[in-house]
Amino acid sequence: MDRLGVTNKKVFIILITIFMLAFICGIVKPFYPHIDHLPTLLYCTLFIVWGLMVKRRILNVNVRKRLLAACCFMVFLMGLRASRFNFFDDVEFMSELLWYAYYIPMTAIPLLGFMAAHNTEPVRNIHKIRISERILLTCEIIIVLVALTNHFHNQMFIIRDLQNNEYSRNWFYYIVLAWMVLLMVGAFVVLLEKCTLSSVRKKWYIPTFWLLAGYALLIWYLIAGGSPVVHGLKLFHLQEAFCFPVITAFESAIQIGLIPANTGYELLFDYSGINAAICNADGRAILTSINWTPDSGDADHQIRKEKISGGYVTWVEDMTAINKLNKELAEVTEELEEENELIRHENEVRAERVSFETKNRLYNSISEVVRPQAVKVNELLSEKYGVDISCDNMIFAAFLSAYIKRMGNLMLISDENHIVSTSELYMAIRESMDYMQLRGISCEIVVNTEKELPASFIIFSYQVFESLMEDAFNNLHSCMVMFEESEDFEITIAFDAPECSINSDWRKKEFFGCESRLSVRNEDDTFYVSLICEAKKDIYTNESRREEGA
Repeated sequence: MDRLGVTNKKVFIILITIFMLAFICGIVKPFYPHIDHLPTLLYCTLFIVWGLMVKRRILNVNVRKRLLAACCFMVFLMGLRASRFNFFDDVEFMSELLWYAYYIPMTAIPLLGFMAAHNTEPVRNIHKIRISERILLTCEIIIVLVALTNHFHNQMFIIRDLQNNEYSRNWFYYIVLAWMVLLMVGAFVVLLEKCTLSSVRKKWYIPTFWLLAGYALLIWYLIAGGSPVVHGLKLFHLQEAFCFPVITAFESAIQIGLIPANTGYELLFDYSGINAAICNADGRAILTSINWTPDSGDADHQIRKEKISGGYVTWVEDMTAINKLNKELAEVTEELEEENELIRHENEVRAERVSFETKNRLYNSISEVVRPQAVKVNELLSEKYGVDISCDNMIFAAFLSAYIKRMGNLMLISDENHIVSTSELYMAIRESMDYMQLRGISCEIVVNTEKELPASFIIFSYQVFESLMEDAFNNLHSCMVMFEESEDFEITIAFDAPECSINSDWRKKEFFGCESRLSVRNEDDTFYVSLICEAKKDIYTNESRREEGA
């Protein structure tokens, strides 16, 4: 199929057709009085159509608003001319005022073009642009006020007979003229400065040509002192000569790309290198890329389709690189899964080995703590005592075995928790006392409170109890253990025996390690051994003491 240029040709055809009709009607108007208003209507139609095209094509909202405002002022200018010569031509004051009012749109249009150029991307400092626009609008208002009040000061025109065009231009007229020229020229200088595409900047002469052509018409108008006449026919008026360079220059700027527009889709397809087509609702391709091949779908090329307004766009997506990457990714993933499985097995083996080592280390420490009791049990139950083992030896062996069991249990608990309940210590001592009572020893344990204490203190307390009871087992008559809590937590072991096998310095390093104090006193042949677990506020004091002692 033939590839179509979507917008440029249609824009030129529409605008040139309307312009030629308006131009021809303006020339032949003196011969056909009934078409007196037709040229003005055609020119207004031209401005409106161009405004609609601008609204459709320009993407930047700030540029679009300012160019649309310029179109409105062009229509306003033609309306002022029609009002002056068709409705108020016999009212001198209104005719003069409408003449001055020409300079409202004639000064506003170049200003709007200059502001549109400043808002064209890239916009680096929008705040600075807004400030400059306010300053320019203030100047514009001053110029318009001076022009509209010329009847009172004559600084722009010196009127002698307006009906016969007898007037002269004063100094302020040339300021207004310079304002209009500088803004229009400045607009295109700004557009060229903002443009970063060398291919577009090389076409600077196209809008420049139309701008100079328009200004040439204005100069011709000023030199002729009014509308130029050839063979008795007026070629154009001031309003057409003024609007001509605005439309032609800005339209050429849009066409070459100085002002970004929503056009040039066929060039986009050419430069992008994609394999795509835009189709209408019936499936007919309206616009295609150069290399469009609709039947090229395979494993590495997928045909995509997406709905758009009025039809759909279809394209061929090259999946070769993606398929290659997916294949490589699958291979890498498989390798990683195998490696992760090996790492998982290694971690399991390592964790199992660490667990075994930890348990062995714990069991070794338990064995080391209870070794003396285990040796005694072995001796008590060994064959050197003969077949018949005495009842006392059996009870003592059971007492020692209870300690071995309960101490192992406490050490296993403390390995997982640094804080242990006193109920564990209570049950351990209670079991030991059960075997002591078999020997006829009066035992009692009094628990006033239950508390979570450091595991080291619980173990140390049980070791103290065991050591005292072992050493005095054969001479022991009664034993009482009391758990009490006041400011500190205190365990008191009271027993009657000829002597006490420990003193306040017994295993001093161990009781310093568990933040406790050990005291021994004797009252009326009864020994009182107290173990005190200091409150938290006192622990730091003991730690400081240990550091000083070290």
